[in-house]
Amino acid sequence: MPSERSKQIIPILAFMGGIISMLYVFYFMEHLSFSSGIYYGILNVVNAYNVTPTAGLVNVLSQASSIQIGVYFSYIMLPFALISFAIGVLWLFSKSYLKMFALVLVFSSIVSILLTLFLQLSYVFGGIFTAVGAPFIGPLLSLVAAGYALYAARSKQPAKRAVSQININPETPFSNMLMISNRLMSKMSGDLRILDMHFDAAGLENLARLIPKSSSAFTKISVLTKGDRLGDDFAKIYEDFKAEMRHKDIEFEIRILNPEDAAHQHERMMLDQDAAYKIPPLNIINKKSESIVSIKRNEAAARFQRMWQRGTKLENLRQQEPQPK
Repeated sequence: MPSERSKQIIPILAFMGGIISMLYVFYFMEHLSFSSGIYYGILNVVNAYNVTPTAGLVNVLSQASSIQIGVYFSYIMLPFALISFAIGVLWLFSKSYLKMFALVLVFSSIVSILLTLFLQLSYVFGGIFTAVGAPFIGPLLSLVAAGYALYAARSKQPAKRAVSQININPETPFSNMLMISNRLMSKMSGDLRILDMHFDAAGLENLARLIPKSSSAFTKISVLTKGDRLGDDFAKIYEDFKAEMRHKDIEFEIRILNPEDAAHQHERMMLDQDAAYKIPPLNIINKKSESIVSIKRNEAAARFQRMWQRGTKLENLRQQEPQPK
């Protein structure tokens, strides 16, 4: 499956391919229209003044109709170049590679390549601007982008259905952990964000128990907390857990809530790029008689991001603490 970073290449290729295709279409239109104008201008002068053309001039003038056909072909190329450019712009801003647009881009690119090939073989365009197959660069870039988009769409995993509710039975703490891991954590991926006011060593241990099977699905784990329970016992396991996550290519970061946010925040939540949930405290998530329920993801993400930006990294906060003499 294509990585997130490699997917960013798709809109850039499509956009650049559209721009290059547009430039060459305008070049062909200008060059052929100019040549056609010269030929028909000479022909009109010959007819107006009843000049008897030489054999060489007759041969030259006979090419006027052929060049006019080339002008028509360059006009036909224009809408296909516009389609490629429009899809490139759309993908550049939306980052949504719909299969239908990818197929349209494939068709437009192939037609553009065939029309360019006809013009290149039928007419002589001077200068380095049309040398070494340069006119084919635009539609080829668009074709590669379309192919990559189709591959990305085909490789895309089906959306995981959000859990509506998980009831916690305090009498079955072991089974609760298995249930939460299988029904909740296994459906989450990407950037996992957790807001828990009383996150502590027990909460970190429970988090470690919940994510092993699905850890490869995560790229980052972000925790927002009040920080009043992150003492020496927490520091002993925090660095080990962070190092272990680093070996799995997972970034782990804890930030301490801004005092104003901490004073008004009571709800605990967990979210990724697809869903968000209200959760019990992580340190007793398998023992508290409470339910894990789905909440509005966009609102939760916006609230988390605001508090995350105002928070302080745990490492920075410790550096600010006075050292014992």
